[in-house]
Amino acid sequence: MRNFKEIINRLWNSPTFTTWGSFIAKPLNIVLLMPLILSIFPTEDTAVWFLFLLFIGLQNIADFGFGITFVRAIAYAVGGAKEIVIFSNKAPRKTSQEPNNQLIAEIQHSMRWLYLGLALFTLLVLGSAGTWAVLKPLSESNYSGLHGELAWAIIVLATSLRIYANSYKSYLLGLNEVALIKRWETLINSLQILSSYAVVWFTKDLLLLVVVHQFWAVVLVVTFSQLSRYKKLNFKIKFSFETFKRIFLSIFPSAWRSWVGVLMSYGVLQLSGIIIAQMGNAAQTSAYLLSLKIADVLAQFSGAPFYSKLPLLARLKAEGKHEQLLKIAKKGMLFTLSVFAVGYISVLFAADFFLNLLGSNTVFVSQNVWIALGLAYFVERYGAMHIQLYSTTNHIIWHKANGISGSIYLILSYLLIDMGVIAFPLSYLTAYLLFYAWYAAWHSYREFGMKFLSFELKTSFFPLMSILLADVLAVFWFS
Repeated sequence: MRNFKEIINRLWNSPTFTTWGSFIAKPLNIVLLMPLILSIFPTEDTAVWFLFLLFIGLQNIADFGFGITFVRAIAYAVGGAKEIVIFSNKAPRKTSQEPNNQLIAEIQHSMRWLYLGLALFTLLVLGSAGTWAVLKPLSESNYSGLHGELAWAIIVLATSLRIYANSYKSYLLGLNEVALIKRWETLINSLQILSSYAVVWFTKDLLLLVVVHQFWAVVLVVTFSQLSRYKKLNFKIKFSFETFKRIFLSIFPSAWRSWVGVLMSYGVLQLSGIIIAQMGNAAQTSAYLLSLKIADVLAQFSGAPFYSKLPLLARLKAEGKHEQLLKIAKKGMLFTLSVFAVGYISVLFAADFFLNLLGSNTVFVSQNVWIALGLAYFVERYGAMHIQLYSTTNHIIWHKANGISGSIYLILSYLLIDMGVIAFPLSYLTAYLLFYAWYAAWHSYREFGMKFLSFELKTSFFPLMSILLADVLAVFWFS
């Protein structure tokens, strides 16, 4: 009995297990809500819903790279760092082995003001450029009037509020309260999906779906706020503009590089969905956005074993414990890529079968498009984890890696646009193979003295071989 309680306690406080738990809503979205929407909503309304979800997901770009940068900064301060600096191949200066409470408090106060500005900026951009992007899909749906505009307004307001909530979330993650955050995300995200399912089942109304879906997003914001207050330091400081300026100037060099990286990777791929929504018909738009959403879910869900460890990896780097850091990183990379491979292969062979079984009004993309999209996401996950590993040095190269790869992607997409939808994932895959993947890996190999073959045999080799074998089988199976 004692061993059972110990196991439960370890799982309850495990960052990886609770992160996976927080992603329960993602599989629930695929298993429960998405099939219902596909079978009940007409194709035009489904396209609008997926486009709404795409814009909600773009909050990662509206964060401007400050979130992950603040997480690292607080983790350094918890590790005893004297100040926030870019340090590569060196340990940060420390005040002691104890957390630097003054620096933590200064960072926390500065985050609040900074994210207030980012939230207002998000409100402005979504309210103008975002509104323009959704007008055409809305005009082709059953919500071309006031109801559609009201649904979009709710999403704009709720998304802006969630941007502000990143100040609370980044603070808690920096304290390595990953398990605490993810337990609450598990509960609230699950309630969001279940209540949304009930609304679609009983009302078949897109506006009510948006209202319920975003209500729980606001509840999550309030929850983060209260958790942040609960974990607030007793250490008090008198906030001033000079403090904010010093923290901002320390954070900004890493943050803008991170933001360019996110913009030129995740951002440009999501842009393809917006472009197709303007150029393609409703059926084409719905099919592509469905595949893009599934790929996003797989990438996020599979990332739990590695990304849940980032605050810990940053702290270990600050403490100079490189051997322990690499052991944890290898295990997380292998687990992440393996989970992604299993999910990708399952969709490859079963997507059309399940959509037909559901009587879906939306079809799936062609086999070639899914193969190109899946391989592109796999290469992106591979490079992203190497970049995150190297970023524990607080020397950010995202802007170079993703900036160059993103530029290649945009050029190729323009040149190959006549090929149709497949031009986007094919361009994404090519761009990441040409530069992003090897450039990211090279930096982490060099920083930690790793060998390519010995490292990749323990991380990416077997997941990649599984995917390539499945692709070959699928081509022969469905030909």
